[in-house]
Amino acid sequence: MLDTQTAPAHYLIHASAHAAMQDFLSHAELDPEIRILDRIGPPDAPHTLVVEISSAKARALSQQFRNTTPQLTIEPDQPLTMFDMLSAGPL
Repeated sequence: MLDTQTAPAHYLIHASAHAAMQDFLSHAELDPEIRILDRIGPPDAPHTLVVEISSAKARALSQQFRNTTPQLTIEPDQPLTMFDMLSAGPL
């Protein structure tokens, strides 16, 4: 049974600079602990990734980004539901 440290979860990784995302993608595509689920943005220049990683890996990446690559941020992916849309009110 997986514990919360090793159980995979979805996270968003956002880049404020294209080069930082390209560097991260080069690393992520080779890292067996990172599963890229989706790329958001232009096909040749995504600004956001949806990844599946453990919470321990997410904490390590967050620390790495703060220390060496501040152009990248990571946060848990929060799935939207129909009820989220209803509470937002009319469009």
